[in-house]
Amino acid sequence: MRRGIVLLLLLSLALVVGCGKKAVPAETGSIRVTVDDDNGDAIKGVALTLTDGTGKKTTASSDSKGGASFTGLASGDYELEGTASGYGSESTSLSVEGDEQDATLTLTSTTASEDDGSGTEQETGNTSILENVTSYRWKWSSLEEGKTDPSIAEGAFEKPDREYFRTGTGEDINELYRVGKTVKMRTSTEGEWNTFTGDTAEGMMGMSGIYTSLFGQDYSSVKNENSGFKRSDGGTVNGYSTQKYVMAMTFDDAVTSITAWVIDSGEFKGGTTRWETKSIKDGKTTSFTWDVFDLNKSIGIKLP
Repeated sequence: MRRGIVLLLLLSLALVVGCGKKAVPAETGSIRVTVDDDNGDAIKGVALTLTDGTGKKTTASSDSKGGASFTGLASGDYELEGTASGYGSESTSLSVEGDEQDATLTLTSTTASEDDGSGTEQETGNTSILENVTSYRWKWSSLEEGKTDPSIAEGAFEKPDREYFRTGTGEDINELYRVGKTVKMRTSTEGEWNTFTGDTAEGMMGMSGIYTSLFGQDYSSVKNENSGFKRSDGGTVNGYSTQKYVMAMTFDDAVTSITAWVIDSGEFKGGTTRWETKSIKDGKTTSFTWDVFDLNKSIGIKLP
């Protein structure tokens, strides 16, 4: 009997020692996150913060499909929060039990809206951001198939009342500068500068409103759920991360495609940085492109 007890004790000791030599690995899990907006569209560049029970934080950023992952997570409770410019923050509680968890955050847009008369609100673009644009450069170009040189116009604007505008190339350049209620204009690089003042000068320009009105409305049209525009990752355009919106239509025997590149992150999210229209009629293609760039960068417009 005593011998049997001794053998049991030895066996128990061997099991204890064996377990001490080879510990069972801690079980870990992961969280796969999807971030979208009120329309179910993915949001790129959302700052995601995952906080565990001890207060330790892990961060990630959503990709162009609104996705992000947190891996190697110990079992336990977590708090997930998502924040992005132009949206209200959103959070949710999660529990990890050694497997993969799916989590969806829906961020509500803080962009301005207006009533279209039907009793429902339509998104009009982030006017608060557009109105905070204090300066920018712009360029417009048109090219018709069969021609080698495009038609070009370009200019710049600085709040509150400084503008620059130029069309043409070579000796055929036309230039206008406005500072306050004074405009100087010439019709060639060798021409004399003509000066205009007062209300006459003020009415000669007015390009400054294009970005905050036309492009704000363009953003509304492409974002509308029933607009017909199809969205994809637009890559980097004019130095800004964008989403690309494309729509094709037939009008007046012309096949026309419209493409808008809308800034999708950062201070100027919701602003259109490029708008392109291509039209094919009678076998010939004509394209129009409008670029807006260098938002809030110093320009230093002065009268010549």
